[in-house]
Amino acid sequence: MPLKKKYIILSFLFFNTLFNLRAEIAMNNPYSGYGIGEISNSLLSQNRALGGLAASIRKIGKYNNINPGNPASYSAIKITTFDVGVNATFNELTKNTFNPEQNFNASINNFIVAIPVTTKSALSFGLMPYSTVGYQNKKSGTIDTSAVNYVSTGEGGISKLYIGYGMQVIKDVSIGVNVNYLFGVLKYQNNIEFQTIGPLNTRLTDKKQIRGFQLEIGTQYHKALSEKTQLNIGYVIALASNPLLKQDQTMSRYFKNPNTGVESLAADSVYHTQGESLNLSLPHSHKIGFSIEHRKRWLVGAEFMFTQWSKFREGNDNPNLKDAYGIGLGTQFTPDIDASSYLETIDYRVGFRYDKSYININSTDIQQTTLSVGLGLPLPANRIYFSKINVTAELGQRGTLDNSLVRERFLNIRLGFTLNEQWFIKPKYD
Repeated sequence: MPLKKKYIILSFLFFNTLFNLRAEIAMNNPYSGYGIGEISNSLLSQNRALGGLAASIRKIGKYNNINPGNPASYSAIKITTFDVGVNATFNELTKNTFNPEQNFNASINNFIVAIPVTTKSALSFGLMPYSTVGYQNKKSGTIDTSAVNYVSTGEGGISKLYIGYGMQVIKDVSIGVNVNYLFGVLKYQNNIEFQTIGPLNTRLTDKKQIRGFQLEIGTQYHKALSEKTQLNIGYVIALASNPLLKQDQTMSRYFKNPNTGVESLAADSVYHTQGESLNLSLPHSHKIGFSIEHRKRWLVGAEFMFTQWSKFREGNDNPNLKDAYGIGLGTQFTPDIDASSYLETIDYRVGFRYDKSYININSTDIQQTTLSVGLGLPLPANRIYFSKINVTAELGQRGTLDNSLVRERFLNIRLGFTLNEQWFIKPKYD
């Protein structure tokens, strides 16, 4: 394919992904209403299948693999590589004796590219979600002697546009850096609605626009233990940053017929503020991990992550977030990547992850456990390109029924398409 045509197609896919990632996504995760939403952790399908391993991962098997979770890994990329991913989530929410509520949502996860610069360095850029918000809550109560419904909703998310560079600086040691631009809109709405016709209802709308930069620095030590096995140790720090937040708030009153659900235009606005500028204080985040791999056959690894979310601030407001940490374990096995039998060329992946989130409600930490399985399915190749479909299923639970909280059980299906392609090959003529 002519190089000019490649750039045209690449640009189209990139900006189409930019539009879709910024679009609001229908989801219902009640815990995404805290902080800045559910954090995505810059993980691709193949990393999630390994329990979220990223700090120590370089190549996963024979194929070049983009790993934005540690920019030092770009030094292992030898040919131009693309990765596009999509997600689908099924979840079930349960609280006390209420009937479980089922939900479904789908979204684009990533569009990223890596291009080798030298034999020991590469450039990567792309777009991924940083966090997502989506929830709908309703509960009943009384004001004086009048029955009311308290209805709250949230939607939106923060996207991450990044460019990074990784290089091998000395034998067995690589370093890298990602410059991330965070941007997005978070919208929240809290309503007090009377269950009888007549009284005015109240609505508070809060819109937050976020823009700012963040820096990630990573390093990897990759030492051959024998002719076919290698030890990888990786560390990544996302430095503390201060994105700009512009906030619009409106409190209004309106009529609504509780029988038909039809509401009128706002009767009046109690107050309105627009464009109030604040600074978010995003804390340091750390990841450290190791993996041992048999080139082209197997890999096993573990990872620990920690983020000091107790340092998070929204202007001068402290939302009382807690420090978060997580542990991931994962393994991959490929029977024989060069075999004639297709089943023997497939990557088989299994992982487990435990996370204590930054949320604490009613003196209870919100925790999550996830079991993941995945396949790397190679597609027909030639001397110019070879590609793989990465399929991952994550089965997990977040939250608990204790202390009147919500338990979420979920199934995530993640599909990624990885393409390795030689862009610059001199044509041969007979």
